[in-house]
Amino acid sequence: MHIKQVQIKGFKSYATEVTVGPFDTQFNAITGLNGTGKSNILDSICFVLGITTLSAVRASKLEELVYKQGQAGVTKCQVTIWFDNTNKATSPVGYEKHNEISVSRLIVIGGKNKYLINNKNVQHQQVANMFHSVQLNVNNPHFLIMQGKITKVINMKAKETLSMIEEAAGTKMYEMKRAAAQRRLEQRASKMEEIQRILSNEIEPTINKLEKEKEAYMEWSRCSSELTTISKFVIAHDYYEFTKQSEEKAQAVIDAKQGESDLIVANEELKRNVEDWELQLKEKEQEDAATESNAEKRVAKTRKTELQAQNTSREKKIKGTNKALEESMKSGQDATKQLEDAQAAVDKAKADWDKAKADAEQAREQSETFTKEIDELKKKMQQLEAGVSANADSGETLQQQILDTQKLVMELQTEAKKARANQAAAEKEIPNVENQMKKWKKQLSQELDELKIREAEAEAVKQKLQKYDGTPDKIAQEYQRLRELKNELSKLEEAKTKVEQNSSVSYAALQSRLEKYNFIHSRKKWLERYPPNAPRNWDPSKAVQGSLASLIEIKPDYAEYFHALEVAGGGGLFRIVTDTTATAKLMCQKGVTAGRETYLPLDHTTGQGISRQKVDRARQIANALRPGATVLRAVDAIRAPPQLQQAVENVFGPYLLVDSRDVAQKICFDPSVRTAVVTKDGDSYNPSGTMAGGSKDNNSGHFKVYKTQWQPLAKKHHECSAEKKKSEEKLAELKQMDHKEIQPLLLELQGIHEKIENWKKLNGESHAAQCRERLEGLKAERDTAVAILEKFPARQEALQSKLQNLETEQRDLHAGRDERKASYEKQVAELDKKRKPLDKVSKQKDSECVTLEGTYESKVEQLESVQKNAGRKEAELEKMRAEIKEMQEKTEEANKELEALEAKLQEWADFAKEVQAEIKELLKNIKDGKKKRSTNDQKIYELRLRFDRMEMDAKNMKHYVAKMKKQHTWLKKDEHKFNEPNGDYDFENKDIKAIRRKQNELEESIRSLGKNINKKVLQQHEQAEDAFKDLQEKRAQLEEDKLTIDTLCRKLDKKKEQAVRHCHEFVTDIFGKIFSTVLPGADAKLAIPEGMTEQEGLEIRVAFGGVWKKSLIELSGGQRSLLSLSLILALLRYKPAPVYILDEVDAALDMSHTQNIGKMIKEQFPDSQFIIVSLKEGMFTNANVLFRTKFVGGVSQVDREEGGAVQEKRKKEEQRRRAALAAEQEEAEEEEEEEDEELDAQDAGPDKKKQKTSIAESKAKRNSAEGAGGGDHKAKRAKV
Repeated sequence: MHIKQVQIKGFKSYATEVTVGPFDTQFNAITGLNGTGKSNILDSICFVLGITTLSAVRASKLEELVYKQGQAGVTKCQVTIWFDNTNKATSPVGYEKHNEISVSRLIVIGGKNKYLINNKNVQHQQVANMFHSVQLNVNNPHFLIMQGKITKVINMKAKETLSMIEEAAGTKMYEMKRAAAQRRLEQRASKMEEIQRILSNEIEPTINKLEKEKEAYMEWSRCSSELTTISKFVIAHDYYEFTKQSEEKAQAVIDAKQGESDLIVANEELKRNVEDWELQLKEKEQEDAATESNAEKRVAKTRKTELQAQNTSREKKIKGTNKALEESMKSGQDATKQLEDAQAAVDKAKADWDKAKADAEQAREQSETFTKEIDELKKKMQQLEAGVSANADSGETLQQQILDTQKLVMELQTEAKKARANQAAAEKEIPNVENQMKKWKKQLSQELDELKIREAEAEAVKQKLQKYDGTPDKIAQEYQRLRELKNELSKLEEAKTKVEQNSSVSYAALQSRLEKYNFIHSRKKWLERYPPNAPRNWDPSKAVQGSLASLIEIKPDYAEYFHALEVAGGGGLFRIVTDTTATAKLMCQKGVTAGRETYLPLDHTTGQGISRQKVDRARQIANALRPGATVLRAVDAIRAPPQLQQAVENVFGPYLLVDSRDVAQKICFDPSVRTAVVTKDGDSYNPSGTMAGGSKDNNSGHFKVYKTQWQPLAKKHHECSAEKKKSEEKLAELKQMDHKEIQPLLLELQGIHEKIENWKKLNGESHAAQCRERLEGLKAERDTAVAILEKFPARQEALQSKLQNLETEQRDLHAGRDERKASYEKQVAELDKKRKPLDKVSKQKDSECVTLEGTYESKVEQLESVQKNAGRKEAELEKMRAEIKEMQEKTEEANKELEALEAKLQEWADFAKEVQAEIKELLKNIKDGKKKRSTNDQKIYELRLRFDRMEMDAKNMKHYVAKMKKQHTWLKKDEHKFNEPNGDYDFENKDIKAIRRKQNELEESIRSLGKNINKKVLQQHEQAEDAFKDLQEKRAQLEEDKLTIDTLCRKLDKKKEQAVRHCHEFVTDIFGKIFSTVLPGADAKLAIPEGMTEQEGLEIRVAFGGVWKKSLIELSGGQRSLLSLSLILALLRYKPAPVYILDEVDAALDMSHTQNIGKMIKEQFPDSQFIIVSLKEGMFTNANVLFRTKFVGGVSQVDREEGGAVQEKRKKEEQRRRAALAAEQEEAEEEEEEEDEELDAQDAGPDKKKQKTSIAESKAKRNSAEGAGGGDHKAKRAKV
């Protein structure tokens, strides 16, 4: 079995799927730069083999094996290895039928870790067992040789080296078995000691103890037998005595019952007397209770209490109200003074404001007069410069006016020419059309007759319907009204669509905003639902009023602030106004509305206003920066119903509106204002430091489009739809009236109207109608042309006259230009000098007006507040006076009622005293009777207790006697023998007390013996003897087992020695061969150290040139590495595995040694597959397959190429082929040269021959040198 191919995906640096293979069956090498993923290939193989020691694959947890630990989007890794299993001799156990085996392992970050064999899920242990069966135990790998393992081997001591031989020989199993046998032997020895200890310390003392307990048990048994005889006599005596006493107790009970009967008779007499007294008492108590429970008395008492409480309460209220009245009168005097002061302040502020406005208006009017005069003069100067006539209002030059007039003349001539042509064409075509009209005149007459017939039929049906009180006319009118409404609705729909499509803002955004603004219509189907938990009378049209944007209006004077208000309102414009918080909660329930909405409940919404002082201060700042600048509150630009005022202030209250950015910035961040400000262009400034704006985006302007265009159309559409619905309902109602008679006539009339409409449509397209229309069109064209031609001469003459005047004026224009210009400039300077002071005064007065207006409004508000306060105080005073008067009157009435109630209650109290005296006497008699009866009851109770006790004693004795008879059955049989003289039960002549003492003594003896007696002693004694015999038998068996284990250990030792010796001889032989291969001229072996045996330790010996070294100190680092590697490979040869993995074992070797290792692997391991990671060319040139790793784009990639051994073989074949070809060419060349020399020798003298001979010798030397350099040079020379 060997590896064919490895597929890696997501493992370490292999982020994407990479297939490494196919592998060679013998020698494979992996090379590449550091960090490109060479060793990761080996780690992936160990990963699939089921490695559990993650440190061997340079990881601390499984997640680290995934590419970048799952941080780069790769959350799992999978490695699959395909094994060639065609060689059944090396096949894993249970897989002989498979020619190929695939093993996969998959891990997922934070998830599963699973194994697959041939694409089937298996457990980890099954994978481990499969690889163990072919010597591939990845958790104790002898097939995996790392660089660190090489350095450890050379430093091993003799015992450690022997341990490697033992592990290779497999004697570890012998050691384990021997150790197990030794442990069992020790356990047997320990068991024997335990048995001996038990016999000596437990069993034998136990037997002795049980012997003593047996003697005590026999004494206890004797005493028990004697006690039984004595106890029988005592029981018989007690039985006899208890029987006699039981009869005596029964007689005493009869006597006690007679005394009880006498006392009961006396108590009955007392009971009757007490009952008579109680009856009399009850009658008196009822009489007293009737007095007390008299409804009139009870009402009187309750009324008295109520009146007293009311009087007390009213006295406190009168006192408090008087005090409050005095305080209110004092504060009322102050309020009157404040009212007078506030009115005076308002009058003064109004007068100041009016005066400032008048002054400002006067200055402004004078300034405007001067400005108009200056503008007129400047206009004249411009006309003078441009050559425009002074009377030209258009501002055009004379030259331009001349050209325009010439153009009008040409257009007039063209129009007249065209009119003549149209007149001629119409006059020519009219006779032809009139001839066609005569031809179709009959058809037209028939068509008109048919129309008259239809109209007559309609009129006849209408006459029939006249008797139904005008209903048909009403129906016709409603039909007409309905058609008009439908047309109107269609036009409104088109207008709304046009608004949406022609808007300059984004169409999609506008649609979304319109839906939010127009909440009621867009959410109608949800609002019509009945929300869960809604009250029965819930009306969504009243409870949900719509979005705030749809409920407010922008005042016409502030239309330019639409964008500013849209920015200030923001999302608040979309908030839905509801009447109460409960409605808002209902709307928030799941399923009521389609999406998430924000609500403004009017009962829970508070406004956010800006104080008048801040507004005044903001206006002062604005006027200082820009005189006449506008500053207003956002709420002042909005018109809304009174009930929505709090909602408007909640959204727009915190904002001021201004004209420009500099004013907004100055106001916003002023310490005395610090209020959010929005400019006309939508730039917003917040005192927290936030500023927004700079440009208008494509989504701005929705609010203006909605309020100025879309909402009016929507409102009209809604009204029209309502009217249409009413019209349909009215029409349906009319149709119900006299349905049977009217409906057929209506249907007939409707059919006639449809026929008339169809006739008009069809006949409008007939030839006669077309001819008539054509004739009328031609006549109209002719009349138009005639009218144009009639006006043409006058119009032409006027234009020619105007043209002559303009040309004359152009010639006279230049005369006197400089004088007029100087005059104009002087007048402008004088007027401007007069205007500037007026402008300054106007600005000052405007600023003063703004300030005084704010002062006036503030004073008016203060006056209104004082007036309201004064009115409220006066109303409170009147109310308190009325309350005091009312409470005093009620108190007087209550006092009179109290006097009458107290007299009546006194009468009832005297009667009650008499009844109480009689009740007291009866109570005394009842008490004495009950006391005497209680005494008798006590005596009866005591008698009953006594005879109950006696009866109980008799019963107990009787019961005890019965129990004794039941417990001791012999009593009934021996009862006739009781108290017989000289018998066994002679109670009279025997001392019962002495017998009882004897009984007590025996019981004490038994009790004393019973404390330490072991009633199971006979059984325990027998068991102890059996245990003694059993332990003696086990001790004999253990001695026999000890001899058997000793024999087994000696046999295992002999087998171990044989196995170690055989492995030592084999490994030493292979060790020398491998070392001599990798280091020619050297030899190595495993020798027995002096003073030790082969089973005690082995050491490494090395020879150079046949001389064995005593130590390894003289070896260089590379030689040490070769020596260690040779020993490890020799150990591997003893029991070869199908696959060997070497990771940079040649790191410390030079190129020649590395190449020797490659040759040695090919020679010594022809049947095993090697996968070697190396950075040295000397190693992988011997490989049959070479894999080169590289790092591209953060992930590892692998390229496969044929190894150095295959390339070397092909290179040698190519060299032999080229050498053969060169040899053939050289022979042919030599033959030609010989022929040439023969010819030359015949023609030339001796000198010539000598020269040719030297040339031939130099050529031969050169050819031999070229032969050493390669056949390619020969081929080139042959061509030359």
